[in-house]
Amino acid sequence: MFTTILSDAYNNPINKDTNGGLVTFWTWDTSITATTTGNPVLVSELSNLQMDVLGRIQIQFVMNTIGTFSFQIGKASIFIPGSPFNFTVLPGLVSMATTRASFLDYTTSVPVLLAGTMVSVTIAQVDSYNNVVQQTFLFNTQIVSALGGLALNIIINTTPATSQGLQNLTFAPTVAGTFALLIGNGVTNISNSPLTFTVTPGAIDAL
Repeated sequence: MFTTILSDAYNNPINKDTNGGLVTFWTWDTSITATTTGNPVLVSELSNLQMDVLGRIQIQFVMNTIGTFSFQIGKASIFIPGSPFNFTVLPGLVSMATTRASFLDYTTSVPVLLAGTMVSVTIAQVDSYNNVVQQTFLFNTQIVSALGGLALNIIINTTPATSQGLQNLTFAPTVAGTFALLIGNGVTNISNSPLTFTVTPGAIDAL
């Protein structure tokens, strides 16, 4: 939210009581551009609200893209002092609804692997607008039987998220069967969880 206070050339305040209440609403000409490219940015909402008794007008806009931007404000190509105003948008919180995970070395929908094989799963951390989140999120992970839903005692190792927001999980299942990897925040799973996989018996052990 951006707030402006109206005044004349002599810094006399202008509000809804000025001039017999003739000035009750004022619309600024505004634009937002990306500082790196200079390209205009479309925002989901950009609105001028009605002037209050102090002559203040609050301009609301919602940014859904991360980066550094310039906010230009004026009227009829004459800009207010200080314009443009620079600001930075950071990613939001990791969103379970948009975050996804995938098996690193398997392309089939239900990978099949030998018992004892080390499995790698990559989680792509993003916010609700699909912006990459670099800070490592502590996901709740669990492996359960796809048939009975019983949890398996399998150690799942995690690595910190990279600058691309990628976090890796590794584990080595030793029990044959079909299983589901659950990934979430303890209340809600990420968008494509559970990830199902099948473990087949390994080589014959003479011992």
